[in-house]
Amino acid sequence: MKNQLRIKLGRLASIDFQRRFCVGGTKSEYVSPSEILESAANAVQTTLASQVLSKEFDGSQQQALREFLQAANMIAPEIPFDNESVSVEDLIERDPVWNKARASAQKCLDALGLKVSLPDLLDHS
Repeated sequence: MKNQLRIKLGRLASIDFQRRFCVGGTKSEYVSPSEILESAANAVQTTLASQVLSKEFDGSQQQALREFLQAANMIAPEIPFDNESVSVEDLIERDPVWNKARASAQKCLDALGLKVSLPDLLDHS
């Protein structure tokens, strides 16, 4: 599960991944920002809800997961996913709420001691 969390949170934390697959994505390689956020939140929620999966993480790491999930749930309604006046590029590059979501994912990765690179993310896309 740690690897799945690394990839799901990594996609949300990586502006380079988002530039490639959200802003510059092709018809066959497009990923929507809402899918990235939802996928990361679902992976974290699944981990926390499972006694088996959550045991992979110590108390402070579980707290970091809870904090990410809380932040994601609070932030999600504020992100202009369906606002036609906000382009995907504007969302990824300039939206302050989306930037908070990205920073929250990176903070969680750091707390978990998980590192991710763009090549890692591309290998799992």
